Amino acid sequence: MTDVGDISISVVIPAHNRADVVARAVRSALGQTRAPSEVIVVDDASEDDTGAVARAAGASVLRRPEAQGSGFARNAGIRAATSEWIAFLDSDDLWLPDHLARAADHLGSGVLVAAPAVDTEGRGRGLPGIGLVELSSAACFIPESPIVTSGVVARRDALMAAGLFRAFERAQDGDMWARLLEHGRGVALPEPTVVYSARPRGQASVALDRAWLDAVMASLSTRPWMSRRVRTGVRARYHWDDLTSSVARRDPAALARSAAWLGVHPATWSMLSGLLAARRRNRDPRWAALLDAVPDDRTHATRDTGPTSTRDSRGVTEG
Repeated sequence: MTDVGDISISVVIPAHNRADVVARAVRSALGQTRAPSEVIVVDDASEDDTGAVARAAGASVLRRPEAQGSGFARNAGIRAATSEWIAFLDSDDLWLPDHLARAADHLGSGVLVAAPAVDTEGRGRGLPGIGLVELSSAACFIPESPIVTSGVVARRDALMAAGLFRAFERAQDGDMWARLLEHGRGVALPEPTVVYSARPRGQASVALDRAWLDAVMASLSTRPWMSRRVRTGVRARYHWDDLTSSVARRDPAALARSAAWLGVHPATWSMLSGLLAARRRNRDPRWAALLDAVPDDRTHATRDTGPTSTRDSRGVTEG
């Protein structure tokens, strides 16, 4: 465990047209029991008052002249930051007051600490409730990503060494964490300290998420950890989610296709068992109870995702 007093943490918040929610995110960062060294809002060429609202709330504002999406906005914030560690927060998410203090207790020789979240529908996100978990690059993809971007605190020099966020419209977060974990140890914490603003996802959005996730995986295909097991595991998750959604849609043809694929890939069944166990944990009612400590106006953020989403899109349908 590291002496908290020896750690400096910069907060980076990308924002595009988020004047209605960004002040809440900034206040949650500045209201930490373990104060950050600075809070940087990267205004990604907003057409509203995002920058002015963020500045009035107490953040430093870095405005980009052209909207290029949340990944490049985060890169600008990382480069501008003056601290050894970077804490990421999306503009429509919030931190509970002890988020940075809990993360700081585990910062040391590694490169990444990830806190789980409770979303605004009361479900867990990440790996809540199962103790400290060692992270790996492969685990960023199967059974599904254990990392919520607004829960990440990462070492700045390792982010730079890993090449920062790449130009993927979606799934850029998982890509970043997988490459970052090639540079050192990562750990997932057990207690949610992030309030994640949930949003509905239709079939078209799921298909787009998957297309970008497939592109990310293809770009990482030469990595030794991007094994056949990882690639097949992701396919299995797609087919399981398609199977469950086809039941809801009463689509027997789609159900038969997914069931047939799963039937001839029994090696994926143990991974799917772990996936379902994780999703059951995420529905534990104790996570919803954490929202009782959050004012009602903080748990109903509206969204304008701009030219590219600031969310961590993983090609996952919650089951």
